[in-house]
Amino acid sequence: MEKMERWVDQYTPEGLKRFCGRVVDLLPKKTANWIRKNKGKSIIIFFTIRGLFFRPSMWLLYLSAFAYLSK
Repeated sequence: MEKMERWVDQYTPEGLKRFCGRVVDLLPKKTANWIRKNKGKSIIIFFTIRGLFFRPSMWLLYLSAFAYLSK
């Protein structure tokens, strides 16, 4: 996990790091501290959520599941 964190830190542009720092500062202190302490896990969770919910090819599946469950 440490190796991945170093790799991400090395190849992430400084502007993006500052922007993400500002976004994390907007979160409640307890959540912000957890994200800063567990950077590797936070990256994995972010990309998992992004992959599950923001992939256009899956939207039809989500809509059909929503329609089925809302009956």
